[in-house]
Amino acid sequence: MALLQTGISFGVSSHLNQCHSNCGRRIIIGLRTLGCSWGRKAGGGCIHCKIPFSQIRSDDTNSILSSFIEDYRQHDFVDMPILCLYTPGSFFDDHEISAATRKEILEFISENDQLDMLVLESRPDHICEEKIAQLRDILPNIKIEVGLGLDSSNNHIRNTILNKGIKFKSYSEACQILNKYDIEVLTYVLVKPPYVSEKESIIDGIETSRTAFSYGSKAVSLEPMNVQKGTIVHELYKKGLYRPPWLWSIIDIAKRVYTLGETRIGSFFYPHAAAYPQNCEHCTQSIWESIQTFNQSNTLELLNLYCDCQNNWRHDIIQNII
Repeated sequence: MALLQTGISFGVSSHLNQCHSNCGRRIIIGLRTLGCSWGRKAGGGCIHCKIPFSQIRSDDTNSILSSFIEDYRQHDFVDMPILCLYTPGSFFDDHEISAATRKEILEFISENDQLDMLVLESRPDHICEEKIAQLRDILPNIKIEVGLGLDSSNNHIRNTILNKGIKFKSYSEACQILNKYDIEVLTYVLVKPPYVSEKESIIDGIETSRTAFSYGSKAVSLEPMNVQKGTIVHELYKKGLYRPPWLWSIIDIAKRVYTLGETRIGSFFYPHAAAYPQNCEHCTQSIWESIQTFNQSNTLELLNLYCDCQNNWRHDIIQNII
């Protein structure tokens, strides 16, 4: 699953980072699990994902819980009352975190009266009413956001190309359940899957975002593809068959969906990759800095940018280049 910010380290320590504009500063803690059960399944695993399993320690209940508590106690939540609790896969995956461990973690968090918001992530197919009812029962008074990894509303892109193994019905049902319990939905939208042209990726990003908002997602996070070593996407990249998206494409999607609901642009620097989204050498850094500022302020005007390389970007769109 895609992650919103760089600097998250599973099994090493928790980190501070910047959240979206309505969140302020937040504390990020990564749980030390075996990782995504879909990624560990024979024939499973998304072709673009490479969570660093070498840093992931155990599926032992005591180990996961004790490591979490150790990290948690390092922080003072007075000035940073937002906790992002991430796993390499899904917080609600019973094959990654047992139901008993999940309950103990949530009960431990509930003792903190300084916490205002909890952010979690999951594949949609691990969301069920029993788990979400328990979550809300343990934490009745704080804001909760759950990020769902949809990536694309197009079934062919999501399951045939990306091998995500997620039915759209699972996503729609997850949104319905989360909304029922007053839990905000954040939907991750992948920008420029492999085998998809620059133009098609823009169309898919817009359509997926529109779909997400229509099914009750409060926010979408546009997640630009990077090229992670050891993946099929990396092999395509080495053969000249894949290029990460132009930053212009990401900005174009954001501008087109901004009025539909809260729009974020995810970081693409974690895990460390062989190639990243970029424009030309003259504007890439400044464009990325503008994107970071946009995430903090949600001011669309910050994305009104220009560079001569936009002509090359438009050429790629017109020529339908992959």
